[in-house]
Amino acid sequence: MNAPLPIEMTEGGIDIFSIDDDILMPSQNIEYGYWIWKKHPTQLVGFLARYLGIQKANVSGQRDILKYEVPGSFKKIRLILTGVAFIGRELALAYYSPDNKLNLNLVQTMNNCEDVLMNFVAMNKTNLSAVFVLKPFNHIGKNGLSQKTRNKHFGNRTICVNKFYESFRRYPPIIPNDCIYISKNS
Repeated sequence: MNAPLPIEMTEGGIDIFSIDDDILMPSQNIEYGYWIWKKHPTQLVGFLARYLGIQKANVSGQRDILKYEVPGSFKKIRLILTGVAFIGRELALAYYSPDNKLNLNLVQTMNNCEDVLMNFVAMNKTNLSAVFVLKPFNHIGKNGLSQKTRNKHFGNRTICVNKFYESFRRYPPIIPNDCIYISKNS
């Protein structure tokens, strides 16, 4: 969400294709994602998925405890990262809404979690899951995070998902099979 790229001008404004500057993706994969997004224009549509591990509260009135995780299968995906994603104008406006100021302050303070927040905003705005598109892309010049950096990054994101859960009072639903697109030539 730091440098979104407008992809389609509409009468109502701009819809966004967001791609991190360290990602290289073939144009046909972007076009495929765009075709999927046109089928789901109110939902967050993206190519990077994450889980929320959920430890159910044992006591009535307590909140579940959430943990940010990398998916191992398609059965528990709840989050789409905005590193490669299509975002409709209405979701972008809801994200930057004054009603979302406290959550945006957390994102700025942590210098992290903007894509996690977008999932909560999208869920809150649409009452729908996100949409996952499985198509290949490459990270340029990266070998991944060291274990220490990864633990800190995931720890920060776990803090964020719990704060956003507290703010929105619910968490994004599991993405259903009809919102997971696996291309035959991925």
